[in-house]
Amino acid sequence: MGTIRILVVDDDARVREMIEFRLRLFGYEVIQAADGTEALDVATREKPNLVLLDVMMPELDGFQVCTRLKQNDATKDIPVVMLTAKAEAKDVTRAFNSGANDYVVKPYDPMVLQQKVVQNLRQTAGARS
Repeated sequence: MGTIRILVVDDDARVREMIEFRLRLFGYEVIQAADGTEALDVATREKPNLVLLDVMMPELDGFQVCTRLKQNDATKDIPVVMLTAKAEAKDVTRAFNSGANDYVVKPYDPMVLQQKVVQNLRQTAGARS
């Protein structure tokens, strides 16, 4: 399959860097976006294998970004894992209604995040074969 590329979207550069560091330890290539508009552009252009998407961002929030990714033929099959401090049931429901494949609450355990990444990549690979 080659290198697995993950798009990390968060308006906090420290969060993006921390997630990138951890993902690189597991051998993933990481690309970053600082906001929703950039995320849509990068996802369309780079076609990552997975998107880790923060919910609370200025302008376009993660729910809006996820909806647009899932409506775009070029990006609709890319799994989206929401990564957010919003843990209420209504937020989780809204994430799945916007097309998210999974949901991880901050602060998160790095091993749980890794398991979610592997699980979602495996499900996508299985759907394609």
